Amino acid sequence: MRGLAEPQVRAQLERVLSPADDDELLGVRVPVLRKLARRYRGLRPEEVDALLRSRVIACYAAMEDALVASGVRRHASDSPADLLTRAADAGLAPSPAAPRLTTLFREARYSSHPMGPSHREAAAGALEEIASLLQDREAQR
Repeated sequence: MRGLAEPQVRAQLERVLSPADDDELLGVRVPVLRKLARRYRGLRPEEVDALLRSRVIACYAAMEDALVASGVRRHASDSPADLLTRAADAGLAPSPAAPRLTTLFREARYSSHPMGPSHREAAAGALEEIASLLQDREAQR
């Protein structure tokens, strides 16, 4: 949803609405929301779960790619812990976000309980944090 947000729409909404503390105004226009709802309206619960799991797994894969692009070697036999250890050894341990995303990945990949949008949002947030930290590190070089 954040990718569909428009900052100017969000600013307008914030001027006229008073959201509750646990609400977040994204600034997504209603026609965009309707199109998105139509796209996913026929999904069965197990399909929604699979979609959320795949998004968490995609965030983890993007983190792996970012670490490799930053110089961390990846081996076909690596477990998630192996990659994180190698990243830490290379001085690239990107805060608690990397272990947090790795935990979400393991949950998405190996658990059988349903996953919700909060899992996907947490994974996306961790990935954004990791990307920012790696960009800052690269800029300091």
